[in-house]
Amino acid sequence: MNGQKKRILKYIKEHGSITQKEAVYLGCWRLGARIYDLKAEPYNIPIITTLETVQSTDGSTARIARYMFQKGYKLPEKYYK
Repeated sequence: MNGQKKRILKYIKEHGSITQKEAVYLGCWRLGARIYDLKAEPYNIPIITTLETVQSTDGSTARIARYMFQKGYKLPEKYYK
């Protein structure tokens, strides 16, 4: 597992969820692609996606994705150490 995926998993573990805006601070510009990778073999990590409506700086609204672990999932230590 590369460093980017580990940073994403650690962030979700510590903060409960992650958005693209937060992922940029971890050096990840394609969060959706990394989430796809983590959900696939061989990791099979149960990550769910929720869509939220937020207000843009110009007053318009936009939809963003928020990613989090499925309720009750405990991330194995080997994925973030």
